[in-house]
Amino acid sequence: MTKYLQLRISVEPSIVGVTNGGCQGWIDEKKYPKKDYLELVTCNDYNVFKSLIKKNETFISLLDKSKITDVIYFGPFLRYCPFMARTPFFETISHFNIDDYFLTDATVNKKGVELVEQYKLFCLSYINKDWIDFKQTTASLNGQITEDKLLHLESYDQYRNSLEKHPLLGLVTVYLNSKFDQSLDLFRLPIGGGGIFISERLATSLFEDRQYSGIELVDHGTQVYCTSK
Repeated sequence: MTKYLQLRISVEPSIVGVTNGGCQGWIDEKKYPKKDYLELVTCNDYNVFKSLIKKNETFISLLDKSKITDVIYFGPFLRYCPFMARTPFFETISHFNIDDYFLTDATVNKKGVELVEQYKLFCLSYINKDWIDFKQTTASLNGQITEDKLLHLESYDQYRNSLEKHPLLGLVTVYLNSKFDQSLDLFRLPIGGGGIFISERLATSLFEDRQYSGIELVDHGTQVYCTSK
């Protein structure tokens, strides 16, 4: 059985410089035609998003207190773009098998001065929900992991219905079935807030070999496993 580790943006103020949950900057809305901007931030189709994000150059303004980290989370929320990062980060992950993704340029400034560091937007799709073995997957009601609050899921529809009734529903364990491509080193779940998960070998490269700033592993988050084919 293979275990995958949850990757997330760092929210520690001593690392990212801000105290707002980790958002270090914002897309400069004024640089976009209004219609294009609204389409971009509301887009729920990966292929449409790909054309929209490449249609206009992306300008991002960092907050004054933000630190310059290797990986940066910015707002507003874009469904298919979890963060941007410096070129060395992408050089590292290029040696691993990443689920459907693409990169696109971003112009980043702080206090009106363009950064010398080169950043690219990391745009990533979600794995197919059919790759999840829902009958082995569990969730917690209201964030409590006790037997009476533990929900054993049966299907994607049950998950969606439960989420409507319990907005604080959290994934405890997720099992991936034989349809899942076990060669993947980085992928994004289509449930549970779209968490990003990585293989242990990629985690070693990111956190032990190079130690990129602005990202971290979740110690007590959702546990994701894939049984051997």
